[in-house]
Amino acid sequence: MKKMNNKKNAYKQLPSPINVKFVVNIIVSLSAELIILAGLIIVVVVFVIEYSGVAASLVISGMRPAYLAQMHYFCLRLLYPYSQIDPKDNITLMNTNPVWKDSSHVLPDRAVIMRLLIGVMGQFTKVHHNTHYGATQFTLTNDSLLDELKTGRLNTNYTTTELFSNSSCLMIDTTKCEDQPGNPEGVGTSRIYSALYPISVSGSSILTGLNSSTTQKNKRGDTNDQIRFIITAIRSDVTEGVKEQTDQILQIGVDQISLSVNVLMFMVI
Repeated sequence: MKKMNNKKNAYKQLPSPINVKFVVNIIVSLSAELIILAGLIIVVVVFVIEYSGVAASLVISGMRPAYLAQMHYFCLRLLYPYSQIDPKDNITLMNTNPVWKDSSHVLPDRAVIMRLLIGVMGQFTKVHHNTHYGATQFTLTNDSLLDELKTGRLNTNYTTTELFSNSSCLMIDTTKCEDQPGNPEGVGTSRIYSALYPISVSGSSILTGLNSSTTQKNKRGDTNDQIRFIITAIRSDVTEGVKEQTDQILQIGVDQISLSVNVLMFMVI
């Protein structure tokens, strides 16, 4: 019995494993883990938001060549109205394009074609601004599908490069601009399209097209050269530039997604 009492007394004299320091360490450890988890969640959210708008930006940017092709078509129809084409029935088109939803694009009436051309140029301007600066109230196209896409502003450095740094040369082969004797920036390079405008290279095409809309349709004469200029510019400089920019936006998206995948894998590990 005495031995049992001695063992009980010895056991009672043992230090308790649960003390204030132990509790504090547990609280600190749990707090640190919660902070780390919160940080990881924030990182995941940031990366998801970062590349979630890439698809919308890519679709919006990819719409610009379609509008340019429509502008090209309407410019050609101003030159060649094809009066022999005269649809008898007004065909209704199932689309979301707010510019026209019927067969008016094949009518021989130059006034109708000019109205459609101006409408398409307005749509192109909004989509172009949407690509560079993101979706705003000023980029609404009244197209139910396009207006549902929410895009963000492109990187400031990238936008500055596209709008200003590359404005001195609009040739498809940029090496021809850099290799001009005594003209490293290609400022004096002979180009089809040389007028500058704050909204990238397409601005002058839009401006020239709007200006041509004020010309009397029965007094075209020399203005045919202006129309041909617009068509050539759209076919060469603007179209190639838009395609190149769309490819760059795609590459930016692919890089962001690859970085996000690597970060998520690192976080899981």
